[in-house]
Amino acid sequence: MRILIYGLTDISFLIIKDLCSEHDITVVDEREDLPPRFEKLDINFISGNISDSAVLAAANAKECDLFISCSPYDESNIVAIWAVTRFSDAETVCFVSKLEYFRNIYNNDSYLSDFGIDHVLWAEEALVQEIFRIVSVPEAIYVDYFEGGKARLFEYKIKDDSALINKDLRSCSFPDDTIMLALTRDGELFIPKGSTKLRAGDRPIFIGSPKGLSLLARDLFFTRDDRIDSVAIIGGGNIGFMLAQKLEAVRIKTKILETNMDRCEFLSEKLSKTLVLHSNSLDYEFFEEEEIGESDAVVNVTDNDQTNLFCSIMAGQMGAGKIFAKASSDSLIPMFEKSGVDVVLSPERAILNELRNKIINKDKNLLAVVARGQGQLLEIEVPESFDSRQIKDLNIPRSAIIGVVRRGRHITIPKGNSFLYKGNKMIVFTKASDSEAVKEFFRRADET
Repeated sequence: MRILIYGLTDISFLIIKDLCSEHDITVVDEREDLPPRFEKLDINFISGNISDSAVLAAANAKECDLFISCSPYDESNIVAIWAVTRFSDAETVCFVSKLEYFRNIYNNDSYLSDFGIDHVLWAEEALVQEIFRIVSVPEAIYVDYFEGGKARLFEYKIKDDSALINKDLRSCSFPDDTIMLALTRDGELFIPKGSTKLRAGDRPIFIGSPKGLSLLARDLFFTRDDRIDSVAIIGGGNIGFMLAQKLEAVRIKTKILETNMDRCEFLSEKLSKTLVLHSNSLDYEFFEEEEIGESDAVVNVTDNDQTNLFCSIMAGQMGAGKIFAKASSDSLIPMFEKSGVDVVLSPERAILNELRNKIINKDKNLLAVVARGQGQLLEIEVPESFDSRQIKDLNIPRSAIIGVVRRGRHITIPKGNSFLYKGNKMIVFTKASDSEAVKEFFRRADET
């Protein structure tokens, strides 16, 4: 795919770094030179104004398949798309940072729709959706849905007091209709063997049916005290506000702590069931007074990394349940996790996942990426020339696991003795580094 990107920003760097090995990428920006970190990436760079026809011609805008406008300024992004669509029939993606632009474009405002915007992405909105999915599943630290929710993917963290510690996988009684796809240990993803022993801090990833995963959670990860009935949100910005709206809708008791009095007044007017608390400082004494440690989940989403980390540590010391924290960069995630944060939230990663899953790969095999890009879920169709046989007889690469099989409208979580038939569609998990080899194996499955 030929991709044209406007803007040398943190999010464009992440997008380019993730996509440049697979796609032909050209970047346009008013700067005269590439920042050092961009110089190492395989891209074409054009210096100039994106609205200038000569610059668009130099960037070969007419031939691009996708245009991503992600400068720091919403207005510039909108105008850039308007300019490019005069030259090209490319699909367009507009990044925004203001609620009003997101709502107007998303709701197909008649004025803004004339600018040729096909997709609007807002990192804060993507992050809220991710938080809400995880909050709704006790103990899970990542959640995703496939096949209209008939198949689900949950990631857990093995706690220090878990009965699973030091047990090898072959002795673990996981419910039917569930499969452990992978395990992340010390930041590295791998596909475990039956002899692999689980350790505290391991992050197993399961796929399964709703019923199977419910039994898994009930028997191995979930206790009665794990249910999330109350949430404390630290930070009343857009993320905190939108999350509170969603929590109110499902009747979860919610409170927001905010240091800006004007913002507190706004939140109090807009949120009918959320307790809004004002304090000039988010300190230990204030947390104790407001019983933050009694919350089932604490979500730290201020605009300051140090505040989010400090508040996470305080909430953990006070005995709060699941702890979430927003980090402004992927590079901060390991530090947050080592400080006891259960779920580290990266706006960059959330928006990249949305861009990949909904736009870049919508017509390809890739369904989703997990474990910070280390794992992939692929949708693969069994070739028409394939002779039906059991999965155990396929000699599937060690780096691949078939997690779901769809036959027409019927969804199954397969075992080794399950049969595959031509035309079946599979969800296959693999490490990202082995993705191409796995896709090639299944393309040639009729020959094996």
